[in-house]
Amino acid sequence: LDKGSFIKFVCGTSSVDSAAVGQIVMQNTRSFFSVEDSKSASMIVDKLKDASFKGRRVRVELTEDRPERSDRY
Repeated sequence: LDKGSFIKFVCGTSSVDSAAVGQIVMQNTRSFFSVEDSKSASMIVDKLKDASFKGRRVRVELTEDRPERSDRY
């Protein structure tokens, strides 16, 4: 799955404009992405909670931004 396909799936399933999705981090078994506002984030969570992608159930959860740590280089 590439980022473009991921965006199409998320936005197509949730009816959220792709401009609302920010940074995307893709890993082998999970992906993380930011959403610009809480209304769009809530819509995505609501629509994806019962969705499946290529026969696999999608799990989605809302997290809060973590402040950057100043002790990291």
